[in-house]
Amino acid sequence: MLNSKFFSKFLSKLIIPLIGCQILVSCMPTATTSQINTSNNTNTGTPTTTTYSDPAFPLTGIFLQEGTTQTKTGLNLPYSFSDSFLIRGTGISQYLRTVPLATKFCLVAKYNYISGSDRFMVLAAKAKTFTDVVNKTTEYYLYVEPSNDASNQNDCLVYNLTNSLFTNASAPTISFSFTQLCSNCSNAVTSSALKLYFINGQEVPTVSLGTPTLTISGSTSSSSGSCSESTACAATGFDCCLQGQCVTDAALRPGASLLAGFSAAQEDVRLNPNRFIVYPQYYFVCPTRPTGTTTGGTGGGTTDNPEYTAAVRLMELNHLYECLNKVDGEFSYCTVKITGASKNIPGNFASSNTDDVNFSTLNPSLGTGNYAHNIVKINYGGSILYHHNNTPLQPGATFVSGTNNDNLTTTEAVNITASLPSNAVDDNLYLTYKIDGTCEKVGT
Repeated sequence: MLNSKFFSKFLSKLIIPLIGCQILVSCMPTATTSQINTSNNTNTGTPTTTTYSDPAFPLTGIFLQEGTTQTKTGLNLPYSFSDSFLIRGTGISQYLRTVPLATKFCLVAKYNYISGSDRFMVLAAKAKTFTDVVNKTTEYYLYVEPSNDASNQNDCLVYNLTNSLFTNASAPTISFSFTQLCSNCSNAVTSSALKLYFINGQEVPTVSLGTPTLTISGSTSSSSGSCSESTACAATGFDCCLQGQCVTDAALRPGASLLAGFSAAQEDVRLNPNRFIVYPQYYFVCPTRPTGTTTGGTGGGTTDNPEYTAAVRLMELNHLYECLNKVDGEFSYCTVKITGASKNIPGNFASSNTDDVNFSTLNPSLGTGNYAHNIVKINYGGSILYHHNNTPLQPGATFVSGTNNDNLTTTEAVNITASLPSNAVDDNLYLTYKIDGTCEKVGT
């Protein structure tokens, strides 16, 4: 039989080091690898795709590329240019690895071809990646479409950025495409050195583009030309012929930002994108809407109703309040607005974020019945298809099974098959969902 005193000493010598090792292991940080998923969102955790190191770039530093043209000094593009160009290089690729791909960047070119006037052209620069699985390289780059004024305005028509550019500028104007900037160009015009900004108006501090410029060659008359009918304009990428000029529907008129009342109209259009049609002094408005554009419900409703506009503004301000404050216990309610929803119906809809929760891991009872759903309200075309504890789920809407969750990696989805109400005055879908209202912002 073992001596009990000897045995106890033996155990103490064995267990104490094991406990020490366990404590040491528990204190070590767990490594997580930043990954880019298929929807171009940055996340950490279990890898969903593979990223590699940068490829060998053909030029040092940061450069511009359009087709096979690669340059560090500048691009010369025709007024009628309707393609895209890239911002590439080691510096930009390495920087984009450190920020979410959803980060919005704006490329700014300043022109002074009219004496005493600073004319800014602002283009959305979208972060993208390309992985070469054969050579095992991943490149991060910026993608720019100088003719896509709708996308450029959506990303970069922001007060903070505009205010930053206009500060200390002389008689400034802002444009979002070649056609907006050069509606009255008679010769080629060249910008000063291109600069990259965040939408908050701050120039990106850690990325130096160098001194590349952007030259627009040709002229209004030689590119869009005087027109008499819209068919010829459509063949060159425009929407219609308006006042003898080929234009893009809903694009800002040159100099519109300097006109009285523009700020109010801009805010109205931001909240209700189809309302640009009531501001022809600021926006190009084609006589007929191009294919795929809606100005209201299919029942013929319009949005030029001041009472309706006021009601929508009040509703969306209430959405903002509910997202910033606790509404139900420790839940806040955030709302995502999907415009032109009928174009994607039937189909599944969800928030573009993954911050929806139901707290079922903290309280299992919140994972049953209606409480289990992250989505608390569905409003389509002014018709309530679901409202938690108020309006049961209506025909034409079903929750996608298994998507309700209590994590920050997935989001609940709803399948919509309902037709747009005949009396609808817009084609907007609002999804309201629960988030953790106890979270506090501690930095930027």
